[in-house]
Amino acid sequence: MAVVFAAMYWLIGAQLHSHLESSVAAELAEFSSEWEARGFDGLRDIVRHHAEEVRDADAIFVLQSLDGTVIAGNARGISPVVGHRTLAHREVAAEPAVGDADDTFYVAGAMLGDYFVAAGESDEEVDEIQDILIKGFGIALLATTVLSLAAGVLLSRRMQARIKGIRAALERVAAGDLKQVIPGSDARDDVGEVVGLVNTTVRDLRIVMDSVQQISNDIAHDLKRPLGRLQSQLALAYDGAKSGNDIQQPLADALAQTRDIQRVFEALLRIAQIESGARRAKFRPVDIAALLGDLYETFEPVATDASRKLLLVRGEPATINGDEELLTQLFANLLENGICHTPEGSTITLGMEVTKLAVRAWVSDNGAGISDADRELITQRFYRSDKSRAVGGSGLGLSLVAAVASLHDAKLEFADNHPGLIVSVTFRRVMI
Repeated sequence: MAVVFAAMYWLIGAQLHSHLESSVAAELAEFSSEWEARGFDGLRDIVRHHAEEVRDADAIFVLQSLDGTVIAGNARGISPVVGHRTLAHREVAAEPAVGDADDTFYVAGAMLGDYFVAAGESDEEVDEIQDILIKGFGIALLATTVLSLAAGVLLSRRMQARIKGIRAALERVAAGDLKQVIPGSDARDDVGEVVGLVNTTVRDLRIVMDSVQQISNDIAHDLKRPLGRLQSQLALAYDGAKSGNDIQQPLADALAQTRDIQRVFEALLRIAQIESGARRAKFRPVDIAALLGDLYETFEPVATDASRKLLLVRGEPATINGDEELLTQLFANLLENGICHTPEGSTITLGMEVTKLAVRAWVSDNGAGISDADRELITQRFYRSDKSRAVGGSGLGLSLVAAVASLHDAKLEFADNHPGLIVSVTFRRVMI
């Protein structure tokens, strides 16, 4: 602020002095014109006229001979000055009634024939204006400083109150209250942005913790029965061993049960790996049309053996960026669900359609379909609808499908096929 005021003071002062110089130069030019037009008489008369008009001693005019005798003007005499010069009051030998002893004059002089003529103006008004500027700037600077300090104190107190509220909320979050919302995220400043990010992080953490708790509950619930069966089969084998009976079948059943349990945990680990985003490092261009063609060749015999009909509706080659192994697993899970959860004689369709920006692939059937309520839940881990409980499985297939779709930023949709179910996945297309 002080630098700005200093610059303004200097610029205004320079402008005022420039105006003063121009005014004196114009008066001297007027004297020269009169000399050329009317000679000595004209020059004397105009100098006298200008001197008589001076009221506040803010200007001096003088016409004198070479020996220093003043012929006309309001000064006793001036040492001949050709050009421009600043002179003190005492140097112009002004009459006692003229000016202040502290005044300085900007003087321009010239030799016209055998005569010296000079015009000068006091810089008193310039000094007064500069004094006013200094005082005004000083007052403005003082007021600005006071206002800045007041605003700083106010902002500091507001910021301290915000930080206090944020600290209290974070302490509750640290204590385990993940439902806490830190105040101030609506403020449009840097702190508000940070608070918003923290709130988002806490929300995501709460979702993760809720998911972990739900998974723990689901694991405990869904593995209770297979572990109970495993315990029973091992007990039968143990009792048979003690009594000398054949224990080969109970042990085989127990081994199969452990494999089922192992598959459940492997599926859970696979889903966790996918959701962590670690598989993005394996993303490569993948031709969806070719991938669906390979899947059709693999599953068409399987569907035929299960008394189902598998159709392929393949569009033009279309490339997306993704993990080919996971994409194969996604559509394989959907095809397996279609084969397992439809009655004999059903038709299952594996298809795709291509637009300029997207690739939509789907698996549809004409079976019994699923209810609207089940569509909201079927991607949850271990969830199984009433219709599917009679069919084997862990309830993790569609959870893996949802995880793979999310990893590829794809849109997963479940819709009624009238009759049956259609599951579609829409990917962003890559133009190459």
